[in-house]
Amino acid sequence: NIGNGFNHVKPKFQLFLDALTLNFKGDLRLGRIFSNINYTWKSFDKSQKIDVFSQQNKLNFSQNDSDSFRIFFNTLKKSNIFEPENLFLMMAINRFRTGLTRTSLEDRIIDFITSLESLYASGSGDITRKLSQRGSMLLSKNEESREDVYNFIKSAYNFRSGLVHGEGQREVTINGERFTLRKICDVLEDLNRKSIRIYLKLVKHYSGKNKNKKIIDDID
Repeated sequence: NIGNGFNHVKPKFQLFLDALTLNFKGDLRLGRIFSNINYTWKSFDKSQKIDVFSQQNKLNFSQNDSDSFRIFFNTLKKSNIFEPENLFLMMAINRFRTGLTRTSLEDRIIDFITSLESLYASGSGDITRKLSQRGSMLLSKNEESREDVYNFIKSAYNFRSGLVHGEGQREVTINGERFTLRKICDVLEDLNRKSIRIYLKLVKHYSGKNKNKKIIDDID
């Protein structure tokens, strides 16, 4: 049965793809295989056509990367992201994955911000403040870095609000530097990747329901 086979293989192959994109930066394209994992197979496609995708930055994987990939793949596999208590993390990975496949930079930014919301926006209060404070606390190594991350996430969320509310592209300027659309997208991708990797480690130290709230309470 083609449908049953697809349902059996898809989550395993998706885990492989997620391990690649969460471990390495760059656009991932695998022709028909990549298309099939994102869109239901049309039975057996016997055509000889080769799909060609436009790529800004290709994901390059070498033999030297195999060890780090194998370690991270096992971490992802053992993280139980499909369990109900980890739904927030699975949602973040899903939206990060969707963002990576977007051809529009604006759509990428919207997906990346939504991914960060899945991780950091739990609880009541202003979403901008929650994303900025919690994200900067978890992603920064010192006070200077914390301020930079705080200001960027705050500005990026404001930029995203302008897009989804039909107000167009709002200016993002931090410390006198004006961020281009590409740079906003690239920095958000990097912060997403780092956030998800940190959460994959954190979820192993918490148990039971409301796991995200427990993590957020500790960050706060």
